[in-house]
Amino acid sequence: MGYIESVDWVLGLTNYETSGYTASAQAWDLRRMEELMDRLGNPQRHARSVHVAGTKGKGSISAFIASALNYCGYSAGLYTSPHLHTIRERIRLNDQL
Repeated sequence: MGYIESVDWVLGLTNYETSGYTASAQAWDLRRMEELMDRLGNPQRHARSVHVAGTKGKGSISAFIASALNYCGYSAGLYTSPHLHTIRERIRLNDQL
């Protein structure tokens, strides 16, 4: 799959927040994901991370934290959505697209 096809695929994913789709609680059951993580050895328990949540300013705060970590010599990955100019902005490692 080339770059254009990849971007089209990512942008074609359903956004359940805005689509008006409603599902039962069973559709959002996390047991399958928990089983997958168990089979993989629960890597999420060993990853050092900062989870930024809230209503406003998550992108700015996340970028600030990643930049500060990079400045201090840490290797930092950053995922943000949506992007401003190009979809490549969504994933960064050490301030590089």
